[in-house]
Amino acid sequence: MKNAKNDPLKPVRADYRILKKILDSSYKVLHIPEEYDLIILVFEKAGGSWEGIFEGDIDAIRLLKKIAKVAYKREYLTHASTWD
Repeated sequence: MKNAKNDPLKPVRADYRILKKILDSSYKVLHIPEEYDLIILVFEKAGGSWEGIFEGDIDAIRLLKKIAKVAYKREYLTHASTWD
């Protein structure tokens, strides 16, 4: 049984919520907290600021989106099955 704290479909953490919105808008992935943690770590090491994200800093948002794109393309994110 999932609790609200670990449920990636209804994340409690603000950084998870932002990342989930970005991923849902562009990619079909399974939402796994460990993969989110990897993207968050890379974002912070690349000089990204969560404060900037929440204040609407376009450069910080672009950086996060770029990192998410690379993570998806290099398969650091688990792709969701597509049923055609």
